[in-house]
Amino acid sequence: IDENDTFFDLLASNRYAVVGVSLGGSALAGRLPSFLKEVRRRSRNPAAGILVGGSILVEKPGLASHAGADFLAVDASSAVRMAEAAVAR
Repeated sequence: IDENDTFFDLLASNRYAVVGVSLGGSALAGRLPSFLKEVRRRSRNPAAGILVGGSILVEKPGLASHAGADFLAVDASSAVRMAEAAVAR
């Protein structure tokens, strides 16, 4: 992701309680740990929970924990439930 990407601009200007990232394939899986570190570094809310999902992470859930994610959603409905629970804390 480009450093000037709108994603990081939004993270810096809004205090999100949860940030969601979906990874559809394995091509970028190796970059996920550094990407999530950058999300935490650039977020206006450094305590925001990071929720990840996507086919490669569901197949290999260890990638999510290794990358530093707080939550792993196996589908869209579980992502919504996890995000709602995180916001309610």
